[in-house]
Amino acid sequence: MITLQKLKEFEQYEGRDDLYQLEDKFDEGIISSSEWTLITDLMGEVRLILNNLASEEYSKRIIEKLNRSCDGNGVVIEYFIKIANQNWI
Repeated sequence: MITLQKLKEFEQYEGRDDLYQLEDKFDEGIISSSEWTLITDLMGEVRLILNNLASEEYSKRIIEKLNRSCDGNGVVIEYFIKIANQNWI
């Protein structure tokens, strides 16, 4: 489950799993490597939607996936979209 805390951690490292791994963060349990990959993949998919490069059907599937993957709090999805809009992604 993607939480606000995990997104803030992801943002702090600008999505760079190499830096996160160098500091042995995956072992601390804040974000697992599979969650990091999920966030990275979803970021790319959300960016396609935000840049109007995705079909309506694809967009619906990704939005459903985002809703299933994020904490039920709408703030988490809003923050996710905010991060997806940043240039370092």
